[in-house]
Amino acid sequence: MENILHFLILNVETGPFIQYQETKSLLEDKKLDFLKENAFGQTILDAIIILDRPALFELLINNHELDDLISEHVVSMERLLMKFGRLEMIKSYLKRYNDVSRGALLALAVEMESEPIIDYLLSLEETNINEKLIKTNKTFMHYLVEREKCSYLKHIIKTYDVDFFNLNYRYKTPFDIIFEHKIYRVLELLIDLSMSNDLDVNLKAFEKRTMLYCCLASKETYPYGITLLYHKHLNVHETHDSQSLLHQLLKNIKLKKS
Repeated sequence: MENILHFLILNVETGPFIQYQETKSLLEDKKLDFLKENAFGQTILDAIIILDRPALFELLINNHELDDLISEHVVSMERLLMKFGRLEMIKSYLKRYNDVSRGALLALAVEMESEPIIDYLLSLEETNINEKLIKTNKTFMHYLVEREKCSYLKHIIKTYDVDFFNLNYRYKTPFDIIFEHKIYRVLELLIDLSMSNDLDVNLKAFEKRTMLYCCLASKETYPYGITLLYHKHLNVHETHDSQSLLHQLLKNIKLKKS
C-alpha cells in the first residue's frame, strides 16, 4: 500500500480528482508505515517535499506526529524544506508546531541560503534572531557574517537588537569571525555603520577587543583602523592585555617600516 501511495503522490497533480481523494485517504491512515522508502530512498514525507506537494504536506503533518514520519538516517525535514525553498510548507509546519524555534530556523535558512524563507521568518514577531542552531551553536548573525550577506547584515544591525556576544561552538562571536577569516567586505560594512552611528564603534568582541583594536592588531587591517580613528565617539582609552590603543598603533608603525 505504501508503494501505491508513493505512486499517487508522484501523479496526484495530473490525475483525476478521485486520485486525490484516494491519496488523501491514505495519508490520513494511521496504520500505514510512512517511513517505508521508495526506490530513490525517499520516505513519504521526503517525496512530498521534493515533489512540492504543499497541500499533501499540510495534510500529512496535521494527521501524524513527526516521529512517525521522519527517519533518523535521512536529511532532516527542516533541512529538506530549506534546500528546496518550500515556503508554503514552512508556514504549515510553524502553524502545526507553534513551539518550533523561529530563530534556529532562521539560522538554518541562512546556512542553506534559502532567501524567501529568511525574509518570511524575519517578518514574524516570534523570531528571535539571537537564538542558536543546536547542532552548530551558531546564530543567524554567525551565518550572515560567514556567507558575507551584507544586505541582510545592514538591515539587521539597523533594525534589531543584535547580540554580538553570542558564541558559537568554538567560542567565537560573529565579530571574531570577521577577523579570523579575514572577511573584509563585512568589516567595511561595520565601519560604515559605525560612522553613521548605526553600530557602536566601541563594541567589544569575546576577548574584550573593540573593532579598532582588532584592526590595528594586523598589518592587513591597519588601514581600516586609521579610518576608525576619525570616529568622534571613539573610546581612545581602550586597553587590552595592558596594551593601549597608542601602543598598538606605534607597534604597527614599526612593523610597517620594517
